[in-house]
Amino acid sequence: RVDRRQRQMCIRDRPWALQTDWKRAFAPQKGRTAMQVIRKDPGKPPKLVEIPNTLKALQQAVGGYIETVSFCEDALVICNEEGLLMGLAPNCSFLGIPFVGTILIVGRSGEEFCSLSHTAQQLILSQLGAGGQP
Repeated sequence: RVDRRQRQMCIRDRPWALQTDWKRAFAPQKGRTAMQVIRKDPGKPPKLVEIPNTLKALQQAVGGYIETVSFCEDALVICNEEGLLMGLAPNCSFLGIPFVGTILIVGRSGEEFCSLSHTAQQLILSQLGAGGQP
């Protein structure tokens, strides 16, 4: 359980989080077999890419078995489950969580992956582009 001081520190450290309508920003776009996601490779700026919405394509993108890390109701980070064990290069710290290897940021609709909305794409790209540590 997070006490009041920790919650205030979290909000104070991330003032951009208060200025965003997260529900609308992450409204998923259903009905597509390919999805627009944000790909962040170690040492490179994030970029918007389109990949097939298949397990094989996601595993190929991160270089192994996938692991998901939820950061809000409608979006999540996909990374290599064994990235630390494999000694992959450090990538970035996203919302205080350090990642290694390539990561994908995708939308989520229930149990399905989907494209991020345009608003969410721009918000996340700007945050990752500004040092990779929103």
